[in-house]
Amino acid sequence: MGKDGTLDADEFGLFYYAGRSGCVFDLYGEDRNFSDDKFKGSCTGSGLLVNDNTESYRNRDAYAWKVATDKDLDGNVGEIPSKYEGNASATFKNKISSSTYTLHP
Repeated sequence: MGKDGTLDADEFGLFYYAGRSGCVFDLYGEDRNFSDDKFKGSCTGSGLLVNDNTESYRNRDAYAWKVATDKDLDGNVGEIPSKYEGNASATFKNKISSSTYTLHP
């Protein structure tokens, strides 16, 4: 589960392009450093590094997720509520480097 290029139920996804298009980096558990993660699948962005390379998101998890502009959840940190989707703000667009789930919906 997770990191297979398919955004399943109970996962959080970061997309290569705005509008939840292009490849998706799907997470089931936290990843505190995206520097060694690549997009998978036959989609725009496939094979490229995820770090500082995402423009939108979709949270299919029951829990909220935090994203940060630096590894280890450092830098600017934002929270994406359960079942929410949208485009990254200027603060986070192509700057997300780590993520984790929270313990609240």
